[in-house]
Amino acid sequence: MRRLIGPMLVTGLVGPGLALAQELPRWEIAASATLGVWPADEECGIGDCSPVSAGWVVSPAYYLTDRIAIVGQVARSYSTLELIAGDLPLDVDVSFSQYSFGGGIRVTGSRARRLTPFAQAIVSSNRLNVDVSVLGLGESDSAYGVAIEPGGGVDVSIAKRIAIRLQGGYGIGFSEGESSRLGWVVGAGVVFKF
Repeated sequence: MRRLIGPMLVTGLVGPGLALAQELPRWEIAASATLGVWPADEECGIGDCSPVSAGWVVSPAYYLTDRIAIVGQVARSYSTLELIAGDLPLDVDVSFSQYSFGGGIRVTGSRARRLTPFAQAIVSSNRLNVDVSVLGLGESDSAYGVAIEPGGGVDVSIAKRIAIRLQGGYGIGFSEGESSRLGWVVGAGVVFKF
């Protein structure tokens, strides 16, 4: 009996620690650089409208189960357009910056080797700032709205608790009772799992 007590104590003390060490991570935080492409506006024919924005996104997540997570998201994007007003030699510089704060849900697929696909839907509150400059004179304005961004991606594990994330989504915005297409956003970054 004494011979069994020692191994039982070791198993009782070390066993739960081994089980915890094998659990899947419950928390993660991801940081990505993003590139957005919004639909060209038909009224933008007076100049060279570049429908591309750059930005970043930080996204913490807590996994309720092995496959379902609650996701938070903070993002910023920015772009500058240079318009030429018709036949007049008048340059108009327009700068856009958008901040969004939101959250949603993520569903993770089955892990295949080092690849873990996921789908998610994010609802966010957005603030769009617009700065217009003509002949050195500037004007600024802000607008607020809500956006829905369904999307997905894949995490590529490079270490036990670190992965590279490739993701994309399509945004639909709502402001003052009207909807608008915000366009496609793609991103790449790193994920740390805890």
